[in-house]
Amino acid sequence: MLISATVAVYRDADSSLMQFTLPNSFGEFTVKPLPLNVPLHLVITHVGYKPLFKRFLLTKSESILDFGLLYMYQNTDKNGNLLEEVVVKAKVPMRMNGDTLEFNADAFRLDSNATAEDLMRRLPGFTIWGDGDITFNGKKINAVLVEGKPFMGTSDVTIATQNLPKGALDKIQVYQQRDEKNPLDSTLYANIKLKEDKKTGYFGKVSAGYGLSNLSPGRDKRYVADGMLSGFNRKMQITTVAAGNNVNKLASDVDALLRNSSFKGEGASLEYQSNFNMRGVNRPVMGGVRLQSDFIAEGQFRGISRLNADYFINHNATDVIDTSLERSLITPDTVLSRQSNSSSYNQSDDQRAGVQYERAADKYSLNVSASGTINEDRNKNQSSSIQEKTGIGVVNKNSSVSESRNIAKNMQAGFSFSRREPSFYGNSNKRVPTEFTVGYTITIGDNSGKSQSQNNYEFTKEPQRNRNVSRVYDQRNGNSVEHKFNVTYPRLKELIFGRRGVGGIDMELSASYRLFQNDNNDAVRDLDTTTHDYVPNTGLTYSRTETVRDFVPKFRLSKRFYKGLTNRYNKYFSVNVNAAQQYYNYANNSTQAIQNLGYSYQKFIPDASIEYFNHQYGQYEVKYSLDYKTRANYPTVWQMAPLVDAANPLYVPKGNRDLKPEYQQDVNFKYSFTTRKPKNPWNVDAGITLGKITGNIVDSSLYDNSGGRTVYMINIDGNKYLNGNVNIRKALAINKANTFEFGIRYNNGLSNDPRYIDGILNTSVNRSQGGGFNINYRNKDIVQLKLEQGLNYNNAEQRGFRNNRFKSNSRYTRAIVTLQFPKDLVWSSNITYNRSVAGGANAINFTIWNASLTYRFLKENQAEVKFSALDLLRQNKGITNTIKGNVQNFGYSNVLQQYFMLTLAYYPRKFGK
Repeated sequence: MLISATVAVYRDADSSLMQFTLPNSFGEFTVKPLPLNVPLHLVITHVGYKPLFKRFLLTKSESILDFGLLYMYQNTDKNGNLLEEVVVKAKVPMRMNGDTLEFNADAFRLDSNATAEDLMRRLPGFTIWGDGDITFNGKKINAVLVEGKPFMGTSDVTIATQNLPKGALDKIQVYQQRDEKNPLDSTLYANIKLKEDKKTGYFGKVSAGYGLSNLSPGRDKRYVADGMLSGFNRKMQITTVAAGNNVNKLASDVDALLRNSSFKGEGASLEYQSNFNMRGVNRPVMGGVRLQSDFIAEGQFRGISRLNADYFINHNATDVIDTSLERSLITPDTVLSRQSNSSSYNQSDDQRAGVQYERAADKYSLNVSASGTINEDRNKNQSSSIQEKTGIGVVNKNSSVSESRNIAKNMQAGFSFSRREPSFYGNSNKRVPTEFTVGYTITIGDNSGKSQSQNNYEFTKEPQRNRNVSRVYDQRNGNSVEHKFNVTYPRLKELIFGRRGVGGIDMELSASYRLFQNDNNDAVRDLDTTTHDYVPNTGLTYSRTETVRDFVPKFRLSKRFYKGLTNRYNKYFSVNVNAAQQYYNYANNSTQAIQNLGYSYQKFIPDASIEYFNHQYGQYEVKYSLDYKTRANYPTVWQMAPLVDAANPLYVPKGNRDLKPEYQQDVNFKYSFTTRKPKNPWNVDAGITLGKITGNIVDSSLYDNSGGRTVYMINIDGNKYLNGNVNIRKALAINKANTFEFGIRYNNGLSNDPRYIDGILNTSVNRSQGGGFNINYRNKDIVQLKLEQGLNYNNAEQRGFRNNRFKSNSRYTRAIVTLQFPKDLVWSSNITYNRSVAGGANAINFTIWNASLTYRFLKENQAEVKFSALDLLRQNKGITNTIKGNVQNFGYSNVLQQYFMLTLAYYPRKFGK
């Protein structure tokens, strides 16, 4: 049997498709399940061969049928000439077209409102996971293209699969594309071919909702509005999105709004729903537009001429009220406890725009891009705190009021050009390889700000230290320019040794250069309590210029060992070694003499990696990798020579002009396993990172009797860390209708963080663990059920302070259920139980229960009405529970609580003229 043949079984009575498959690499196939006592016929097709027909009947006594050896004959005339392909009346469900597997959409009968995602769920080998990933025969599909091009300018697979109707689809293709960085590996893609009369169209959503925060008098009003309209033709795609609400529904980009306005609906996703864990109540207004223009109408490998442009604006206003308790362990028997209360109002206006042009052919690729951002923030804050010390009681009080405004502008432009030379070895006249990559980026930043503040410090035991400071920042301005250059020459071996093998070792030469200049100007005035005039603060007013020059040349050696057998297995082992030398120069010139400093360093920062890959066709794929990386982290001017604010007696930074760069080394081990079978895939991803930092830059703190802290920056050895994680997921299809998904995740972190506190070396040994599991069940589109459990645990042991410990943990249990019954009515509910514990305090428990009822109506289900009830139990709480070094923080924030809403939506859509 030809391994690329298509095997399909049809019912005799109406020629409806029952099952289909492809032979394995040995030419064998199994078709199941099939009905008993029903006349069936087998059709085997292959391009260039005559179709093979066999009628058969399965009975209870003969439920397994072995066809033995099957022979196919080329479709030739009596003279041996190849004839045109024989037309088979029944639509062939799938076939191999060269190296591409094609599924015929019309061969599958689905609901008239079905989408491309619904079709994919029916196709053998496809698995659509709960997090949106799509795999084929166990391997992740990197992108879903439409007509060979990204759909709506995004790599998000759900944009195409959840909006394109099944009726507009001609074929779904699956193919592999070689990874240019690793030619022995490949990336899997899916491509949706549209019918000739469906290659233009539009789809969208417009919705509005209104509700009340609770059922009591004086209740707050809630609102939500969303809009999306996308259109496409053979060469151009454009999408517009907009949204506004006061129920903590935030989106960071066009993709998020586009993804959550799909015709398919939200299902069991919680991505773009009210975020009840977010601090405060947010009132965002968002909108954007994206354009993609393809100058080559039909996408093809390395045949790209594409322009992408996008714009996104996000306005948000937030009110936050916080209450927190911060505990700092400063000696074995002494704890500083700070009880704080604060309220703040923040208004932000963020805009970003970008344009990118891609041009690629067989021998070159060009990418030119430009982008810009404008971020404006306005803040008003009010806070008060009381600090106590063990054995003393209250040592200080603080209150503050502040207001600020800041505008940050950023522009970036650059290009990357690569010349490829795939035929170097086949060209005997070629003496000098001309393959290379070169790139350049310029980034320009402009920042301007103003602020004013009123701070009051009161010391109960030392009243002479009391402060009442009223301050104005007339300007907090900065301007920066950064240039980045990079060049890579991958054919160094061929340049030096010509076509001699040199043991199969490849050589590459590359270099990067970064030039960064930053100008800052701060103008500060303080209120003179005698004259009641604002006078310049000479200690904090300054102008400075910061310059960084960073040059890194690299020499790379690599070697690959390969072993493979066509359609059987593919193995390789690779070794890569990078020798890199970093030349780093830093200079800071300031009107504040203490900040006039500079240094130069040369650091050897090598890295190396080994990788083993084993692909057993039709069985599994496994990859092991081990990486070693180094890098140097350089001290900043604020660590070496900070400016001291004499008006803040609770924090006095001293800095250290003798600071040296810290040197970080990491060893990373990764393991991944994926089954490559068409049914019930499962995969494992695991990793371990071991690292240390030599000369780690940390703060050394001295506390006074009134709770004030003086900080000296020092270099210290002994910082080590070990992190690990594992993720396992398994899909299980009981039959075509019922599928399960199981997932387990676990992460572990261990770190030693040494630093001095009041002259005593204290090593904070931090342990963290987290993990959970989830179970998803799906019955077609009728029932979706997801159960999830999550846990996080933190323990910080202070080795210098009698092994005193801070502990905290949190966990949640969640259930999400969606029921579509009858056909146009969707019942949805999700409930999350949360538990948080800090130290020996009482546990904080609360449950968030949301529910909704959605009805689709009109032709093609284009209209929708939805009633939502959120936080039904009115228990939501905003909890902060963190540990860092010798400091534990536990607090509450105001959060969104119960509301009810009615939403109307309409989905305009048309495919074809």
